[in-house]
Amino acid sequence: IRKMPALKTLVVRNCRKLWNLSDLAGKTSLRHLLLDGLPIKSLNPVAEIPGLESLHLGTLRGVQKLPQMQAKSPPRSVFIRDCPTMADPGKDNRFFESQSLRFEGIRRWDWLKLLALRSPQTLGLVNCGIDDAQLASLPITPSLTFLDLSHNIGITQVKPLVKAKNLHTLYLDCCMGLQSLSGMNHFKLLEDLSLNLCANLV
Repeated sequence: IRKMPALKTLVVRNCRKLWNLSDLAGKTSLRHLLLDGLPIKSLNPVAEIPGLESLHLGTLRGVQKLPQMQAKSPPRSVFIRDCPTMADPGKDNRFFESQSLRFEGIRRWDWLKLLALRSPQTLGLVNCGIDDAQLASLPITPSLTFLDLSHNIGITQVKPLVKAKNLHTLYLDCCMGLQSLSGMNHFKLLEDLSLNLCANLV
């Protein structure tokens, strides 16, 4: 990889013997990185990629820590899925400064409450065990334009979302506990709404 000076996008999935990512450190050309299903234990080389724009991390069950970004600015988009051993990254971790934050299957409230310190434009919290009380603590601000809360059965209402007055897209698929859409009239700019399999919605 070090000998590929034009490399901009790297996708690495299910390479079961790939333990070392040291060649990624300082890779100036790389803009988009997807790592999924790898046995790696450290993401430190990823934190040293200076121009990374999007980062997708999935099924990294050996990673214990999300390192602090060394670059001047964080990736614009961060997606993290199914990394159950990853510890609390700390409230000052610059990964959370990204404009787009999407998490799937991260049932760690010590993680998710850190989002209350940020104001992303895109926020995805799919299958994260969110309930009404936790929803009220999330960064629901006017800067938010895209929100995906699918597969959170503890959400029963949308009223905690009314501060997102500039919301364009809202996904609530498979929110089996959702009972009411009271408050939806606040979303004057909403263009896309998805309510698939909300069995208790009346």
